[in-house]
Amino acid sequence: MIRKKTIYFILIFLLTSKGFGESNKRKIKMNTQHRTLPILSKLTNGIISTTAGASMFIIMPAVDMAFNDKVKLKLKYFQKGEQAQFVFNRSIPIIFFNRNTAISWGLFQVNPSSHEIEYDPTASFTMAHELGHGVAVDMMGPLVLPIGLVDYALSGREKSPPNRYKESFIEQAADMEAAQGEMIYRQFHLGLSSEFNLTPGMYFFIKDETSFSESDDENFIDFKMRRTIRQQKQFHFLKTNLQINTNQDCDCDPAKRVSAEFGLGDYETSMLVGEGLKLSLKGFYKVLNYKRDRHSDSRLDLYQGDNLVGIAIALGGSSHIDLKGGISLRSSAYFNDEQFHLIDIYAGLAAEANISIEDLLKIQAYYQTHAGLQSSTTRYGGSVTSNIPVGETMGVDISVNGEREEINPDKGQEVQIDHLRINAGINF
Repeated sequence: MIRKKTIYFILIFLLTSKGFGESNKRKIKMNTQHRTLPILSKLTNGIISTTAGASMFIIMPAVDMAFNDKVKLKLKYFQKGEQAQFVFNRSIPIIFFNRNTAISWGLFQVNPSSHEIEYDPTASFTMAHELGHGVAVDMMGPLVLPIGLVDYALSGREKSPPNRYKESFIEQAADMEAAQGEMIYRQFHLGLSSEFNLTPGMYFFIKDETSFSESDDENFIDFKMRRTIRQQKQFHFLKTNLQINTNQDCDCDPAKRVSAEFGLGDYETSMLVGEGLKLSLKGFYKVLNYKRDRHSDSRLDLYQGDNLVGIAIALGGSSHIDLKGGISLRSSAYFNDEQFHLIDIYAGLAAEANISIEDLLKIQAYYQTHAGLQSSTTRYGGSVTSNIPVGETMGVDISVNGEREEINPDKGQEVQIDHLRINAGINF
């Protein structure tokens, strides 16, 4: 046993040492894989906004016919970065104060100048601005309604309609989005992983990330009215973690020696608004996330979407304490090697607390409770993550994370799925 532990820690040291090598920091252009989850988010957590946009299929023909105009419902697909919308190239209904204003809800946009974006910079910026509103829907989901109403109500002090909502952080954030390019930083993460009993394993994932603040886009925001806004987006693809218990003394199926996790993709977008005591917003989505614990109990999250709002307290620099709560929607299946337990659709509440020390250390704890059609669940856990830069393009990852979920079916026995892992590796 001591010999195996020694070999294991030697492998960790070799893999995380500086001599492993370096790779140039890379950027890629956001593409279909980055747009898939934001589109899905607007069909699930953001369905209220998307439904409001889809209502134009009814409202606009009714208004056109009432004024004896030709019914115009032609749609075009536009995309920028991770955002995409279906755009009506026409004026909005007369019931609004300005028919030539572009507006967007969820997956839909009404924009009378959309045909001019190739040669008119103003039209191009307007299109990008409206696409940028999609990020607010991703972050807040159904919470965008109450938060948006308060935001616009507190900022509508300007008498001139074009500047009526200059102080709205939602409008400022859309301006920021319009000013961004479509490139995102990509890193590969690879290392060794172990359960608490030193079961050896490995992990791998691809991480795409970008962040920016209002100071990066000062040409697009009124200096007298702007707020301090920091936006961050990240994607994980092919998130894989595998442990094999070589010490298990049995003649059982080799698959029973394995604990594992695999995630096809997840998407997180977050924002801090203000200075000192900040408004904190976060949307998190994942699809096809499979987890199998050391007891052979398995969970498959087909989909999960969380929308959280709270406060962040600045600690100096980019360090802060963050407390948030909100809603969570998901669909999951539970089973083990002997039987299939259930598949269910859930809605519930979620809360999390974070302490971030610059970009070097992050401590997180979370709690979720869900009610489904045939069961209820409680999920809680936490992590401590540190990234130590090694040069400009490489770093060392060290983390500890654990989670436990308790599933209570309306019929049958309670099921538990848990893990506690330590990971050490490199990013490049």
